[in-house]
Amino acid sequence: MAGFPEYIEKLKKTLVLVKNIVSVMKTPGVLQISSVPKTYLTPEEYLLRERTAESRSEYYRGETCAVAGALADHNLIVSNQRGVRQGCFRPNPCGE
Repeated sequence: MAGFPEYIEKLKKTLVLVKNIVSVMKTPGVLQISSVPKTYLTPEEYLLRERTAESRSEYYRGETCAVAGALADHNLIVSNQRGVRQGCFRPNPCGE
């Protein structure tokens, strides 16, 4: 079992490593690399997940990204507003 001095040395090395990572991440133009491995999905896996998902996502080269979506009520309201606006710009047959 390591003693307290060894623990302090490991802690110091860890802090130096964290400071280096933070300084690299703040440097403009430097590629930021994550230590978390990416998981890639096959198209079949994506479609299986998408069918049961509460929110929609986009699939590109094995990666997914959340996309904005609208509810049916929202789409109905937007469609109605568009119809009203288009009616305002139609020529009036009575000349008014």
